[in-house]
Amino acid sequence: METDSRTSVRTSSSTKAECPPTGVWKFFEKGASKSDSYWEGSCSFCERFYSRAKPHTLRAHLANSCKKVPEEWRRHFNYIIVNNLEDVSTDEPLYGMSNTVSPLVKRKKQPNNPI
Repeated sequence: METDSRTSVRTSSSTKAECPPTGVWKFFEKGASKSDSYWEGSCSFCERFYSRAKPHTLRAHLANSCKKVPEEWRRHFNYIIVNNLEDVSTDEPLYGMSNTVSPLVKRKKQPNNPI
């Protein structure tokens, strides 16, 4: 029995621990598991397939590439990427369409007034 427990300890310590799924998976269909702790995945909006889906790649897809993702979710994932956040709740978008920041507006140059 002791040999079995030592063997199982070695096995569990030598295997790579699987990370908990991130919120971005709410928007992707999980496919087959890969041997390196990654999964296949397809976008729930446009069905783009990723053979080795990584959370940062999936967030970038929703923020930049997916043409069918709702605008509030595109902005949500864009905010995560711009601010270098690992994961943020996906229960609701960070910013609704009414709370979005308007684009930058060029300001008129003030004349130099040497005094």
